[in-house]
Amino acid sequence: MNMPPPGLAVSTQFCRVHDYLGSELANVITSPAALAATRLKLVEQIAPMSKYVGVIRVGDADGVLFDLLLDTTDSDNHHRAFAHVLYLPLFVPFLQALQTKMGVDLGPAIVVPSLPTVAAGLPTAPNVP
Repeated sequence: MNMPPPGLAVSTQFCRVHDYLGSELANVITSPAALAATRLKLVEQIAPMSKYVGVIRVGDADGVLFDLLLDTTDSDNHHRAFAHVLYLPLFVPFLQALQTKMGVDLGPAIVVPSLPTVAAGLPTAPNVP
C-alpha cells in the first residue's frame, strides 16, 4: 500500500477582523455553539485587534490545524501575534516547542471549545477588561 508522505499546507492572507470572525471562522468551525464560543473568546479575551489582521493558516490533508493572527499595523517594531486559534490537538506539542524551546511568540492560545482540553501547558488568553 503506497501512502503519500505527510505534508502541510500554509496559506497567508490579509482580511478585515470582521471577516475573520465571520466567514473565515465559519468555514472551519461547523458547530454553531463552538463557532459562537470561539468568536466570544477572541473578542473578550484577546487585546483589541487592528482593523486588518494577517492570517497564517496551517493545515494538512484532513483540514485546518491552526490559525495565527498577526497585527498589520504599520510600525518599525515587530508586534507580537494577537493569538493563535487551535482547531485540532495534533499540533499542540509542536506549538509548545516553538514557544518554549525556540522563543517564538504566538500570542495566547484560543482553543475551539468543541475540542477536548488540549491546551495544557500552552499560555491561554488573559481576561482583558
